[in-house]
Amino acid sequence: MTIWLPEPGTLRRPVYLSLASHISQTISSGLLAPGERLPTHRWLADRLDISVQTVSRAYEELIRNSEVVGEVGRGTFVRSAERAPAHPFIPERRDGELIDLSMLKPVSGRLQTERMKQALTRLQSDLPLRLLHSFRPNVVLRPHREIAVGWLARCGLQVVPDNIHITNGATPAMTMALMAAARPGQLMVTEEVGHHTLVALAGYLGIELKGLPVDEEGLVAETFEAACRENDVKLVFLVPTVANPTVAVMGLERRGG
Repeated sequence: MTIWLPEPGTLRRPVYLSLASHISQTISSGLLAPGERLPTHRWLADRLDISVQTVSRAYEELIRNSEVVGEVGRGTFVRSAERAPAHPFIPERRDGELIDLSMLKPVSGRLQTERMKQALTRLQSDLPLRLLHSFRPNVVLRPHREIAVGWLARCGLQVVPDNIHITNGATPAMTMALMAAARPGQLMVTEEVGHHTLVALAGYLGIELKGLPVDEEGLVAETFEAACRENDVKLVFLVPTVANPTVAVMGLERRGG
């Protein structure tokens, strides 16, 4: 049971995340088999010279990631069932590691969860078929496409309405664009401080991501050119107008260059 444990004193801060990461890697490598029981909190805390609370937080992190399961009165075990695909986003903020601004979701507790379950139960028992099988009619979007054609023409792009796809937000549009433009393992460059969902999305799609230096106008042209000379760059992702969070706006000269 002990051959996979890290050496005492080698865990980085925050210690609970470092321990959780080590156990996760051990599970992936096969040293911890599905169904195998993890050490008790107190035993592991004594072995690694850390607090019981730290071990508890590490185990909680693994449970949140669906890597282990805790059973009351029995202990913590490596999950036997196949794990669900990883989320293309960070599901919640990890205290001490970062402040995650990539997800906009309401604060909710047990009461809100129960009310949501009740509401969904009522909906499924009295949902009209016309709503169940409905979808946003494609014909309604034609005026929007025609407006987009005119706007793109001002940008120097000549397209037809049927080649424009309207999405429900930036992330679906980014996902579709990245899946169309690159394959897993290919390299994409972007601003070193850029769009909040790009890192997780690129990782989810298997696209390698490299951040480049920025100034008050965003991505620096010279560093982009150097990156293209030194690497096999497949595509570049830019937010030229009010880039979040730097709010940089790329000037006309740089856009045209």
